Amino acid sequence: MTDREPIAPVPPVRPAVLALLTEAAQAPPEWGLAVTPQDRLDGDLLLDEVELTTLDCLLRERFGPAADLGALRAGLDLAGLEALTVADVERLLPAPDGHTEVARATEPRATEPRVEDAR
Repeated sequence: MTDREPIAPVPPVRPAVLALLTEAAQAPPEWGLAVTPQDRLDGDLLLDEVELTTLDCLLRERFGPAADLGALRAGLDLAGLEALTVADVERLLPAPDGHTEVARATEPRATEPRVEDAR
């Protein structure tokens, strides 16, 4: 017996999000098959500013004004922008039951250094 907790499986990225990421990146459909919630938009998926802006527009068009990636990004410092993941994008979206999770997505993560802490 081990004292380690079992690792819970990571849920896959929602198909609608994969489709929008693929469209924004102008990537072939199979590109989205390797995307995980932990992938960073910048560092792992290598999305540039044009692709991120396109993704923002596609998200708001598909999910409504609460899915505002631009507003989320505007509230982050450089480290936060670099750490932004697919899971963070998913938190902007209405949950399958219709409720949004915007509050969790816009709260700073505990692992992110805050500008005030660096002073």
